[in-house]
Amino acid sequence: MGTAIDMAFDGATLATCPLSALVLSFAFYGFCGWAWESTVCAMLNHGRFANSGFLLGPCCPIYGAGGIACWLLLRGIPDASSQFVAAALVCSVIEYSVGLLLEKTTGARFWDYSHLPFNLHGRICLYWACAFGLGALCICRVVEPAVLGLLAHLPVLIVRLSAFIVAVAMMVDAVCSLASWRRLSDQLERVRADLADRINESLADASDSMLERIPDSTIDSVAQTHIRSRAVNA
Repeated sequence: MGTAIDMAFDGATLATCPLSALVLSFAFYGFCGWAWESTVCAMLNHGRFANSGFLLGPCCPIYGAGGIACWLLLRGIPDASSQFVAAALVCSVIEYSVGLLLEKTTGARFWDYSHLPFNLHGRICLYWACAFGLGALCICRVVEPAVLGLLAHLPVLIVRLSAFIVAVAMMVDAVCSLASWRRLSDQLERVRADLADRINESLADASDSMLERIPDSTIDSVAQTHIRSRAVNA
């Protein structure tokens, strides 16, 4: 049995934190984010459970990326207030970048803060930046040390195998999810185009039907009035 520092994935290690533990930590934070979005946030916004996130499985990668980034970049900051500000900035950069990337690749918008004050293009806002900053403080000072301590008590082979399975599952899920969102985006575009064509056809039919009901004498009168008006203007 090795320590958290001794655990490795195919011999690759990161300073003070092994790659296998990072993969499992990423999955853990992603699952926590998915549970939060799908239960608490969904109940507040829609009154029911909703499977939130980009992936098909129970994981929100943005929470995993944010948690790992805060741990790697900010764990060495001793002052809590400085760590909070730095965490808010790091999480905001990640959230904005991921939001923009998802919009470009899937054609869908997964969150919108336009209704909140101090937002930037609806992708980030001051309120959630502060919330993520507090969450990062908990990760750096309490959660991640506890997770690494738990993994340190597991056999190295179990940790490596679990990390490999989780990594493969998330990659497969990401590929399938991207294909699904692109297909959905194409279907919605076809539906929009078909609906627009039907509306135009309905308007044209209604216009023709109205013209058929107007007597020819009325149409001739309107035409003569138009001609006289042009003559007067001239």
